[in-house]
Amino acid sequence: MLLTQERLNPGHYEANIIADSVSEADHRLTTFVITFPRLVLAEYNTHRVLSRNSASTRAIPVSTQLLRVLDDPFIPERFGVQQPGMEASRFAEGVQHSVAVKNWLLGRDIAVLGAVASLGGLNSVDPTTGKPMLNDDLKDRVAELDSELGYSKLLANRIGADPGLESVLTDYLSSQEVDEIFNLSFLEEPLHKQLAGRPLEPWMWQTVLTTGTEWRNFFALRNSPAAQPEIMMVARNMQEAYEAGNPQLLLPGEWHTPIIGFEGDETLSLEEKKKASTGRCARVSYLTHGNQRDVKADFGLHDGLLSNGHMSPFEHPARPQTEEELAKYPEFDGMVVPLHGNFKGFHQYRKDIPNEDNFGAKAA
Repeated sequence: MLLTQERLNPGHYEANIIADSVSEADHRLTTFVITFPRLVLAEYNTHRVLSRNSASTRAIPVSTQLLRVLDDPFIPERFGVQQPGMEASRFAEGVQHSVAVKNWLLGRDIAVLGAVASLGGLNSVDPTTGKPMLNDDLKDRVAELDSELGYSKLLANRIGADPGLESVLTDYLSSQEVDEIFNLSFLEEPLHKQLAGRPLEPWMWQTVLTTGTEWRNFFALRNSPAAQPEIMMVARNMQEAYEAGNPQLLLPGEWHTPIIGFEGDETLSLEEKKKASTGRCARVSYLTHGNQRDVKADFGLHDGLLSNGHMSPFEHPARPQTEEELAKYPEFDGMVVPLHGNFKGFHQYRKDIPNEDNFGAKAA
C-alpha cells in the first residue's frame, strides 16, 4: 500500500550551476537550477538580491502533480521533537521515526484525495478538451487510497449534512444515483489547477532557476545549523558547487545567457540569444524543459512576457557593466558598487526595457 511503502527515499536535493560568468572587474554572476522541498520556498524568497523563476503549482496540471507526490514526495529526513526555540536538537528515532514518516504520508494521501475531489472525482472530464482528468493508472491508485481511507464516505457525510446541497441532489436524483455520484465528489466541472493542486504543496519538490552576484550572505545564513534543515541542505550543495566553479570571463559587450548552448544556438544573434534565454528561464515555471528546443516558442514566450509586464525572467541575462558605468558610483564601506537592479557589476537585460519597474506606466 502507498501508505506504508518503505522504499521511498527521503528525497533529492539538487544544485547545478548552468551559467557562471565573471567580469574583468572581478564581479561574478552565477545561475543555478536547484531543487528543494517546497515548504522552504518562502524562506528562499526572502533573499531579494537573488533573481529567481520558480516552478508554479498553478501552471502544472494537477494530474502531473498527483503522480509526483505519489511517486516521489518530499519526506523529512529527520523529525524534530518539540522543544522551545526555532531549531530542533532532538529527533525521533527508531519506531517513533517510522510512525512520524507514516503520519507524514497519511497527510499526503488525504491531500491527494482532496485534490482529486477538487477535480470532480475519479471520472471527471476536462470540459475544454473532453479528455479524462486522470489516466487509468492514476484512477486505480486513487481508488485504492479512497477504499482504504473511506474518504468518499466522509465527503458524502459532509455534503449530506448541508441541507441546501442535500435537497438539490434528492430533488432530481434517486437514492442510488446519489450514492453513485459520491465518487470523491459530485462537482460537475473540475476546479482550476490554481486551487485544486494547492493541497499537495507540502509534499512537493520545488525547482527554482536563480541568478545572483551576492551569495555570501545567503550561504552564511542558510548553510548553517541555525537554518531549517531542508534549506540548509540545498544551500550546502549550492555553496560546494559555487566554490568549485570555474566562471567564464566575459568581455565588454558579452552576455551571461542561461540555458543557451544547445545545438543550433550558435546560429542565433546576440539579441536572439537574450530572447531565447529569457523564454527558457521563464519556462522553469512549467517544468517542460527537455532535449527538444523550439526557438520560435522561446521567442514567443519572451514576447508574451514582455507584453504582459512579467519582468522577472528578463533579470537572468546580463552583461558586465562598463568602466564608465562602474565609475559613476562610489564605494561605501567596502561594498562593491554599483548595484544595478539586484546585481552588482552587471547590467540586467530587464533594465533595457522601458517602464520595467512600473507596468502601469506603460498602460497610461
